[in-house]
Amino acid sequence: MKARVFVSSIMEGFSEFRSTAREAIARSGGLPILVEDYPSVSVSPRNACLDGVHSSDFLVIIIGLRGGFIAPSGKIVIEEEYEEALRKRIPVLVFVQEGDRDEYAQKFVDKVSDYVDGYFRNTFSDSDELGEGIEKSLKPLTEGWTNMEYDTSVIDNKIEESFQINNETSLRFVIMPTRKGEIVDAVDLDTEDFKRMIYDIAHKRGIDLFSYEEAKEDPDVAVDHVIYFQKSQNRQKGTDIVRLEISTNGLIVIDLNVTGREKENCVTSSLFSAVIHVDALALCLRKSFGFCSQIFEEKDAYKRFDPLAYNVCLNDIGYKQIVNQYPQGSVSMGMGGNNKEKSFDKPRIISRSDLAKPDREVEAVISMLKRRMK
Repeated sequence: MKARVFVSSIMEGFSEFRSTAREAIARSGGLPILVEDYPSVSVSPRNACLDGVHSSDFLVIIIGLRGGFIAPSGKIVIEEEYEEALRKRIPVLVFVQEGDRDEYAQKFVDKVSDYVDGYFRNTFSDSDELGEGIEKSLKPLTEGWTNMEYDTSVIDNKIEESFQINNETSLRFVIMPTRKGEIVDAVDLDTEDFKRMIYDIAHKRGIDLFSYEEAKEDPDVAVDHVIYFQKSQNRQKGTDIVRLEISTNGLIVIDLNVTGREKENCVTSSLFSAVIHVDALALCLRKSFGFCSQIFEEKDAYKRFDPLAYNVCLNDIGYKQIVNQYPQGSVSMGMGGNNKEKSFDKPRIISRSDLAKPDREVEAVISMLKRRMK
């Protein structure tokens, strides 16, 4: 996985230098991130640039002879991007064009020069010198880039844990980025804005992870994660219990009952509880995929954390089998008597685009569970 390197500079009349930076970053083993490559987004270009900085691993700032556009803050745009990198503790490489600079460009050069430790600065007179400087300074950083591999044991351990939902068979869905890093600021976990975002997405039509008809417990906030819990009060319509755990590193764990959802579709409650309906299983999976897709889009719009890895397991299975129709008579019980069954032996890689359109993954999970539960 390549380190993401955002290029910050003026745009007008600077295309040659930006193209040079792109090529030099690629030669150094990094992934160049330039705002002109972004698809149309619903936020302002200024916010898109700041989000782009936030989504990157390194920031390359190229200071030309002009300061460029003045933001509403009274600062030039590249200065705002620089401050965003400082705030997020993103390493910065600065390259300064030789020549007579205007007032804003010179003021920014002076400001950057005050930060001696930890920032590489170099001057250049033409695009060749710029390219050589970027490649020389960035290559050792990308070669030593270690913020890449995720620990599969995190997913494995979460899959092995159990969360019981009454006497029902439950599904546990675990997903996390394949890249290490902070997706959610720990400070935000107990804020009202974060809570509102979670509830808005979880209740969103088409996702429906949470139901407006069911009560919620107050979020349980820890140092690096938060747990939401939906209780089920309307038992006449079936059980709808959800446990949702979100960690700062992007790990999401969802538990929800698969059985016990629609009792009117079965002759007796005993027969109803003896099977796992494939539609109920698919519904739980779509809720989980849909919620996670929306969370990552909200917190990582520019896909720094792509791809992801996930796994799914069923808990408290007993002798149930996965069926296409609820039984109207006797039930053929499974032979295994398993308490737990997971879909995949190891976490499965999934792209963000597949996460947004998960039909193929839903089929894969169900197919593997059926095969293992014969």
